[in-house]
Amino acid sequence: GWLASARSQATEPTPSVYDILGKRAEADLTVPLSPAFALLGLAPTSIQRPGSVRELLASATKGFDANGKVKSGLALDFAPYPLLAPNRLVGGRKYETDHVAQVLARTTVSLATADANGGSQLAWGIRVGLLDQGDPGLYAKDLVACIRKSGALKDTMKGGANVDGLSDDEDAKLAAEVAKCAPDKQFALWAKPALYIGYGQSWYSGTSTLRDTAPAMKAFWATYSVGRSVASYRGLLQLHAERKTDDRVADKTDATKLLRQDSTSLVARLKLGAEKWHAYADLGRTRINLAGSPTTNS
Repeated sequence: GWLASARSQATEPTPSVYDILGKRAEADLTVPLSPAFALLGLAPTSIQRPGSVRELLASATKGFDANGKVKSGLALDFAPYPLLAPNRLVGGRKYETDHVAQVLARTTVSLATADANGGSQLAWGIRVGLLDQGDPGLYAKDLVACIRKSGALKDTMKGGANVDGLSDDEDAKLAAEVAKCAPDKQFALWAKPALYIGYGQSWYSGTSTLRDTAPAMKAFWATYSVGRSVASYRGLLQLHAERKTDDRVADKTDATKLLRQDSTSLVARLKLGAEKWHAYADLGRTRINLAGSPTTNS
């Protein structure tokens, strides 16, 4: 059956509840930022984010040794569109009205490798932002209008002077004024509607070679979020769906055996907060099929 659970706690001034409510990537109620890492259960401290196709190829080859065997430790995350077609990704009004460009710009791909049970695991994943009205790129005209209104450029561009010729003090002053006009300073971007989806696939190789790979866990995620501020109060609603298949878990009756597990989860979370407190309530359901025996948890 369905079961609602609620938890609340007092918060210290740092971090403030506004920081807590503003972070979508928490409590596993979001599409993983790097699905490949999530599939392998990794939290790498060093992630390679190539800035060119050459760097991408060089980074990818680090996942294999001279004999073509999979090496553990590859953690690669990149955005294909800005990397492969940088000249086609332009900002301003064109970006604001081009939904396809927005989706492509918010698409990232991740690759990862790890050791597992005497062999190797490798995985790839993709994360796509189908909708994100909190995308800072959608507020270019607001940024420009704010900078003009602040007068930050008046003193630095007298007589048509080039911004590149600014002194260090002038450059610092201009940067500070521009920072004040950043979209997240003007608008509650965390509260804007957003819909992200993700998919990942992993493989296992007992010999650490690509010729000997067998499909392992696959996963699909989808998360929609929207928030609202009223006076000093904030609220955020998150709707999350997750499907995992071909996962392997230890048999509780025989630690030497692994059982196949498939699972589906649907969760709704409402988060509320003010300056001194925050609370959230969850309503969800999970269906697990372990070795052909289905169970339902709420």
